[in-house]
Parts: sequence; C-alpha cells; structure tokens
Amino acid sequence: MLRAGNARVGAALSQQRVRDLLPRVVTLTAVGAAGLLVLWPLVSRLAAFATLSASILRYPWVVDAAESVNIQSAFTLSQGRDPYGSDPRGFVAAPYPPVYLVLSGLWLRIGGLSLLGGRVISLVATLVVAALAGYLVTRETGGRLAGVLAGVLFLVCGPTIVWATFYRQDLLALAFGLGGLAWLARWPEGRRAYGAIILFVLAVYTKQTALAAPVAACLYMIWRDRRSGLRFAVVCAVALVLPVVPLDLLTRHGFWRQVVSDHALWQVASFQKFVTRLGSAHLLLLVLAALGLLALLRSRRPSLLAVYAPLGFATVIGSGAVGANNNHLLEPLLACSLLAGVFVGYCGVRWQQPRYAAALVVALLLVAVQVARMGAVAAWYDATLLPSPTRAERLAQVTEMIRQADGEILTDDSFLLLRAGKQGAYQNVPMLGALASAGRWDEANLINDLATRRFVLVVIDTDVTRADLTGVYWSPAVLAALQQHYRLLYRDILFTYVAQR
Repeated sequence: MLRAGNARVGAALSQQRVRDLLPRVVTLTAVGAAGLLVLWPLVSRLAAFATLSASILRYPWVVDAAESVNIQSAFTLSQGRDPYGSDPRGFVAAPYPPVYLVLSGLWLRIGGLSLLGGRVISLVATLVVAALAGYLVTRETGGRLAGVLAGVLFLVCGPTIVWATFYRQDLLALAFGLGGLAWLARWPEGRRAYGAIILFVLAVYTKQTALAAPVAACLYMIWRDRRSGLRFAVVCAVALVLPVVPLDLLTRHGFWRQVVSDHALWQVASFQKFVTRLGSAHLLLLVLAALGLLALLRSRRPSLLAVYAPLGFATVIGSGAVGANNNHLLEPLLACSLLAGVFVGYCGVRWQQPRYAAALVVALLLVAVQVARMGAVAAWYDATLLPSPTRAERLAQVTEMIRQADGEILTDDSFLLLRAGKQGAYQNVPMLGALASAGRWDEANLINDLATRRFVLVVIDTDVTRADLTGVYWSPAVLAALQQHYRLLYRDILFTYVAQR
C-alpha cells in the first residue's frame, strides 16, 4: 500500500510539473517562432546592405552629388589650401566642418585620388553606430539579443543601406556622437565623464548639425545630479564653441559663412515630404519606438536613451533644409531603432510573466512585418545613379573629353574635373541655385561668364532644351543664359554643351 501511495504521489507531482512547465514551453515556442519570422527579412535586408556597400566601394565614380563636393573640399585641404575660401570669379565652398575632410584628405595624400578612402570611413562608421546602438540598449535593458536587434534594425533601414558608403559626413558624425553617449553610459561619474566631450566635439566638427547627442548628454548629467551636471554642461558648451573662433579666423570668416550662414535655408514643402516618407515607410517602427520610450519613462530613473532618442528623432526637422535628402532620416531612424530595441529588451527580460511574453511576441511580429515592408533600395534613391557598368563607362568617356578640352569647364560634378587633372572655379554647384534664390550669393558673375562664353564645355545633368525645364541646381536666370549662349552637343547620362558662335 505504501508503494502504491508513493506511486500516486509521484504521478501527481509529475503531472504538476508538466502543468507548471507547459506555459513556459508554449511561451518559448511562441517567442522562438516570432524570432524566426524576424530573422528571415533581417537577413535579406542585411544582404542588400552588404551587396550595395560592396558595389559602391568598388565604383570609381560619384553616386551622390554631395560626394563630389566633399572630395573636392578634401582634395583642396590635402593640397594645403583653404577649402572655405572664396573665388572672386567662382564659388569654392566646403559646406561642412573639417574633421571628415581631414581624415579623407589624409587618405587622398596617401592613396591618391580616389573615392574609396572616404567611403571606407563612412562604412566603418556605420558599423560602429550599429555596434554602439547595441551596446547602449544592452546596458539599458540587460538583454543582449535586444541590443543586437537594435543595431541590426538601424543597418537594414533603407536610408542606412544607401548612405552607409557614401563619401559623406553623416555616419561618422553619428558614430562620434553615439560614442560619446556610450562613454557616459560606461563612466557617468567623476572626471572620466568629461572624456565624452572630446567625442561630442568631433561629432559637431564632423557635421555641424550633430547636436542631439551632446545636448542629450548634458540633460542626462543634470538629471543624475544637478550641480555636477551643470558643470558638465558648461564645459561641454565651451568645448563646442571654442574651435569656431580659430577656424573662422584662419579661413577669413569663410568657415562661419559656408558652414553655418549659407545653410540656414529651410522650406516647409521639403520637411513635409520627408516626414511623410518617414511615417509611411516606418509606421510600425514608430509604434515600437513609442512603446520603448514609455517603458523608459515608467522606470522614473535617469536614462540616457530616454533623453537622446526624442532629441535624435527631432533632428528630422533638418529635412526641411534646402537640398535635403533621405540622409536627414538617419538619426531619427537610429533613435527609433534604439527605442524598439529597448521595448523588446524590456519585455524579453520579463518573458516569464504572461503579459510580457505576449507583448514580446507581438513586438517581434511587428518587427518582422516592418522590416518586410521597408521597400527596395530604389524607393530611397534614384536607381539610375547607382553603380552600373554602363554608367561607369559613360562617365569615363566624359572625363576623357574634359581632359582633352582646351579651356575651362563648368560642371556640377567637380570630381570629373579632378579625375581629368583640372580645377573649376565653381566647385559647389549643388548649392548655387538655392543660395542665389535666397540672396546669399550673387550669381551675376556666373551669368556673365555664360554670356561671354568663358567655358569651352558645360557638362551637367540638366537638359536645357526641354520645354518644361526646371533646374535642380540652377536658377532660372542661369538656365536662361545657358539656353541663349550654349547649344547641346551630347545628350546622355550627362548633357554636354558648347558655346554658340
């Protein structure tokens, strides 16, 4: 009888264990299935990231117009000349601070004239941003997989895939800024905390609008301890402002004019367009980000990401700048990726509680759907400008034509001039029309140059023979002068004009 009783007790205990374990097994199965559903679209998007990055790294020609301006500025600096100087008969301008230009200029000095150096810097910076995003989310939530998800989410966003390897400042500035935040997350107290300020200075002097990270750091430090936080904020502000004076004096006020003043142009239509694009393509990511922010705020403790993410998202206001592109969505998307990772991590570390397990499954399903509907690369950039053998061959032919031309050339791609061993007076053409329309630059000299047929060739991406002519970089007055005094010679991926006689 005793044995029978023990058997009955053992059977009852076994059944109880099964009943206790069953919810966990079901939960783990559901979370695992949701995780697998996330994995496939993420891997597919990462493959697109790797493929396009490798393609652009190998491509020897400019893809984005700003690449031309940046390499021209870096080349000018590498030759020991002022990239912020003014030409009385042209327009020579570096519209960004010098850190990226110095780094890419050093590569030009060592490796010769090539876009590869600046593009490698951008790609490495992109990967660093993803790694730092993962680090910050992991420290915030304790969930390593949530940190990995946050970093990967940023990498698979359409603007990141496109801009990751451009010869541009955007990702390096983000890397320095996030590096400063990661520094503070690791060493928020004592003198060590001030080391983050060096990274914030590098961020702002890589791209002048990279202010979200240092402002967030100051607010976070004040949140932790008002007195020491205010000291940190004062030191940070002084460090950010101090370099302006020597830079402006060394460049004869060109630095302030071209980096700050000439970029204070904003338009509502551009802002609305990019905000609409951000919302329509990333609605579910925005929802997850909102949930992540709520989770951070509910804890009622000082949180670096709770301060930075809203400020990072607010940088979308920069998309209203004249000439803005999808690169102005990079920091808002980074902020959303961080907060989405926070929400997943917040639920993940509490997965044994049914409501958090359910929230985790729903969050992962939302991520899967969001990544799947982010859209092709062509939705974020003109596919005709992306690397192709045909385009490369045509650009090589145009460069040879420029090399053989006897006289000055006007072009909106100054890299073609550099490859041909020539320099142009008008080097930052993408800004000309906007600055002229705003009254910031007198285009009378350019109009006169066209009227007097100063240029033996004009090589641009605008067809002035079209009846519905609208210029991307050119004002109506310049286009009218070009129509009057030049005729179309070749119609191809670029349009080549010669003076009318």
